[in-house]
Amino acid sequence: MKYFFFLLMSAMMVVTSCNDSQLVGSDLLGDQSADVEYIDDLALSAKTVLSDSIITFLKFESDNFANGTYLVGNIDDPEFGKSSATTFFTPTLLRDTFPRLSVFTLDSVVMVMELDSTGQYGDKEAVHDLELYNLVDRLDNTGRDTFFSNETYEVESAPIVTRSQGINYTDSLEVGGYIFTNPDSTVLVPAQLRFRLDNQYWIDLSQSGGDFLELEEFNQFVPGYELRSATANNSMLGVNLFYNGNSPQQSNSTINVYYQINDSTRTVFILPLGRYRHSYLENDYAGSALEANLDKTTADCFYLQSQQGTNVEVDISSAKSISDRILNFAELEVSVKSFDENLYPPIEAISAWYRNEDGEFVRADRSDEIARVEETYPQGEQLYTYKIDITAFINQVKKGEIDADQLTLIAVSKAQRANRSLIYGPDDPDHPMKLNLTLTKP
Repeated sequence: MKYFFFLLMSAMMVVTSCNDSQLVGSDLLGDQSADVEYIDDLALSAKTVLSDSIITFLKFESDNFANGTYLVGNIDDPEFGKSSATTFFTPTLLRDTFPRLSVFTLDSVVMVMELDSTGQYGDKEAVHDLELYNLVDRLDNTGRDTFFSNETYEVESAPIVTRSQGINYTDSLEVGGYIFTNPDSTVLVPAQLRFRLDNQYWIDLSQSGGDFLELEEFNQFVPGYELRSATANNSMLGVNLFYNGNSPQQSNSTINVYYQINDSTRTVFILPLGRYRHSYLENDYAGSALEANLDKTTADCFYLQSQQGTNVEVDISSAKSISDRILNFAELEVSVKSFDENLYPPIEAISAWYRNEDGEFVRADRSDEIARVEETYPQGEQLYTYKIDITAFINQVKKGEIDADQLTLIAVSKAQRANRSLIYGPDDPDHPMKLNLTLTKP
């Protein structure tokens, strides 16, 4: 079964009544501080569990699926093993016709892909050997509106463009403005990948007929692309393929066709990329520390990972022991083991989920906020911690409205990131995972 917990972004897709966290009984406290009880020592257990495939693309009628960050690259992490990502995407006509370049003068065809630093992970200095392939068939010809992370699609055997490039997300580029009135003009653009495509391929779109090519014929000739990084260089890059369905010409990545209509008129025909887009994500845990600790409640640490990586399951059944008291506040506190800030910074935010009676994931923490990693200094020591408000969920468990003993911790924006967090378990002597409760005696 594939579960729709894929987005895990700031706007979560599954919302139930347990999301509306509130303090119960707090207005009854007054000066009766002796009736307030703070508990953080309930018995918990945890284990690292495999994730099911996640959704990488979901087409809405408005064409405004929020996920714009897509990943390309390979990570080789001794703790978490190997992970890789390639990205597929299709071009789209802004209008239903495309100029027949055989009757105009074609100057160049350039694919422009805006870089997205939120997808960067691993070695920032790595050089990527990038390969661009033609798809055999269009993604939208599958007849499906949803793509999952474990699905790959057929491409032609040889790449159409290869290039080696270091990735710098802060460097803007100056490119030619392509106007006759000022041929030396330049335009400053954000950091991007640029691939020069073969002119003849585009001229061959059609050698006969009228001035414009119809949509169906164009789609057959230009089905789409896959972008790979062929180097195992412990580095992931991000590209911005957000497609603005309300204003496609403002999409972040495009194919720009530069051509001359006559001796005095130059123009640029723009093809937005990403109306259909998808990342194929793969993990290989062989020989890693994660593999040795998978599904073990006795592990010293637990492995939380983005992409199609692992989640952490926490048994909170001990919380049912507080049924005789009023719960004012419940917070799951999780701390991150030390990490290499340059290579493996932690997951920015996580959320908590439980399975309903149908086995589907439902959000357990507050829907109006996410648990972001916080830098703290307990006893002068630097520590990174997530604090997840699950007050409403625990109250519903107490009342018997929800029958759940486990929570699953999942990285937010899982399909759009390559990051990971190694977290301490409940038995760690210094930084234990714990459930912080504020209670009132009835």
